[in-house]
Amino acid sequence: MAFARRNAGWITVAALLGGVGLVGASWIAWRWLPARPAMLAALPPQSYTPLDEMSFGEVQQLRRDLHLDDDALGCMNLTATQLETLVAGLRNWYETNAADLRARRAALADQRALVRHHESEIKMGRGDVASLTDARGQLAVLEAAHASYLAGVETQVLASLSDAQRTQFDIAKANATMPMPLRALNLTAGQADAVRAARARYFRSIGVQRDPELLAAIKADYEQAVANAVGAANAQQLDTLRGILGPASVRVVSALNLVLPEEDEQ
Repeated sequence: MAFARRNAGWITVAALLGGVGLVGASWIAWRWLPARPAMLAALPPQSYTPLDEMSFGEVQQLRRDLHLDDDALGCMNLTATQLETLVAGLRNWYETNAADLRARRAALADQRALVRHHESEIKMGRGDVASLTDARGQLAVLEAAHASYLAGVETQVLASLSDAQRTQFDIAKANATMPMPLRALNLTAGQADAVRAARARYFRSIGVQRDPELLAAIKADYEQAVANAVGAANAQQLDTLRGILGPASVRVVSALNLVLPEEDEQ
């Protein structure tokens, strides 16, 4: 059950998108998988101790903080070994620094609670504006420090990536609100805005529509609008991405369940 809950989205993508064509696989290998860095030569261990509930939850939160969600990992189209190396590095960092990370998160939570307290007091007519201003200032300092801290963690965890793979991760990170496979495209701000507008029109149009022919027409209009928004070169790349997402998703799921097993899965 834990496996299904964590990977339901990727399992659906894998089922829908299927296998990889030889041409698409060769292209994506050339585009995203240059020679592996020397640091990947030493393979990580092949078995990992199950994580208790608290540790598992904290690692998943760390993944979210670093934008290392399943889709972002899939966008890089890493090999199984590269994925294992990356996720093992994430786990190793967490296990070394868990206490410090926990303390930083607690400090942030406490300061946010203090800000909410002062806001509530002011709404009830007995608060101190100066205290609220001071609490907000301290929170801003803590948040900036935490963001800088996470940037350092990201650098360490992603050290095994090649320059091209890191570039692809940065694209996926910047496109965090985009659905797959659009998230993997290096879009301009104007292209991204046009895609979002097309998606908004699509969801408004389908509404509670149930007629199959109308739904098919709306979908076709949406896909054409997206192709127009991203441009010919990106539209062609989308066709290749649709071919690789299935196998990439399987590798992501396998690496996560190998390196980050939960106690109840054993």
